[in-house]
Amino acid sequence: MAAVVISRTAAAVLSLDDIKQQCRIEPDDTFEDALLQQMERAAVRACEGKLGGPLLNATYREALSGFPAVDWLHPAITRPHTISAITLKQDGQTVPWTDYQTVLEDNESRLKIAPRERWPKVDRALDAVVIDFTAGFGDSATAVPEDIKQWLLYRVGTLYGFREAFIAGAAVNDLPGHFVDGLLTPYLPDGVVI
Repeated sequence: MAAVVISRTAAAVLSLDDIKQQCRIEPDDTFEDALLQQMERAAVRACEGKLGGPLLNATYREALSGFPAVDWLHPAITRPHTISAITLKQDGQTVPWTDYQTVLEDNESRLKIAPRERWPKVDRALDAVVIDFTAGFGDSATAVPEDIKQWLLYRVGTLYGFREAFIAGAAVNDLPGHFVDGLLTPYLPDGVVI
């Protein structure tokens, strides 16, 4: 089962002032503030889709039907940094499991979870193993790298330039494309290039 969001940091990654400067809007012009905030959220979600995880901290729950055949596993979301709980179904009971260790790898984009000795036996169930974890760069925009913020500003600028299509719900061309996407490359897991 895919990881599902339990809670998410509500803060914006880009300030309204930064967005207005990018879109060449006067700071005291508030007419399109709500639209600009929607565009910021759309750009953040697009970036999170490319990176495979949240920019700002979010808590996830991932359910597995069992442990993998190898001696480690990765949560399905990139940038996990804290495991809050792992529970197992054993003999029809849900029990906590703490006999594991974690290691951050791939430039801290992946968290490896491994048993201290071996995987415990679990019941045959879709939610035999449930992992609650937090992922993201941090709780505030200051934790998000500048490269990512620049990508977001370019994306919001593109959305604003094509705002009629954005408002209508039509697809907006991803301009300027590959050059700007290169800003995200250092934050992709396993060195994947967009």
